[in-house]
Amino acid sequence: MKKRILACVAVLIAVMLTGCMRVSVGIDIKEDGKADVSMLYAVADELMNMGLEEDEEPESTGLDEEEVKKLQEEGWAYSEYAEDGFSGYMIKKSGVEINAIGSEFSTAEDGTGLGSEDFVIKGNDGVYTIDWKVLSGDEASESTEYAEYFDMYKGYMNLVITLPEAAINSNASEVSEDGKTLTWNLLTMGEDAAHVEFKLPSKGGSMMVVLIVAIVVIALIIVLLVVFIARKSAKKNKVEDTPMPTETTETTENNDNNQ
Repeated sequence: MKKRILACVAVLIAVMLTGCMRVSVGIDIKEDGKADVSMLYAVADELMNMGLEEDEEPESTGLDEEEVKKLQEEGWAYSEYAEDGFSGYMIKKSGVEINAIGSEFSTAEDGTGLGSEDFVIKGNDGVYTIDWKVLSGDEASESTEYAEYFDMYKGYMNLVITLPEAAINSNASEVSEDGKTLTWNLLTMGEDAAHVEFKLPSKGGSMMVVLIVAIVVIALIIVLLVVFIARKSAKKNKVEDTPMPTETTETTENNDNNQ
């Protein structure tokens, strides 16, 4: 697929229709170290219809049945894409181990074109780095030159990474206010690799929170029990301290009535 993307870029540049394509790779990393990954590939309907006769059907921008079946066997969900005059497809896979993201993209080469030599992720004591160099040489310089055409025609070539915590550092083109969602415009990166450094939430910290909550709950239960027992004891003592009528008093009252 990467060759297909680069070939498409070259064709679009040649005909000055460089913006008629959408490519987006998404990586949504969860707190547990797993990720939902996706890839979108779409081409403008205008480009696909160019030069066709009135009754002639445009070439499909999706994958063929054999390619789709292979992806599905590997756990990828496939869906067609049609939006804003662009048609293509999207593939998604959930619950990917963070260290296996690169290899998962590599196994879906027909759908993404990302290989282990292009996508590199490293981890050290809970701190991870991702580097992805998508373009190089002539493709890099040409895509940079014509990046404005993509924006003009509502096309793009992006990498979007969502993190459980704000990134430590990155060279992303755009960063959300909370620092968790980073977007790279790959067309303006030149030969630079998209880079981000981040960490996953500490599991020890999560356990500490659970422990603190448990201690607080137990303490509240103990306090409630003490209050309940104290009230019950006070009520019992009050009943015991109340004087009971004596037999002498009752006899005196009876004699008075007889007189």
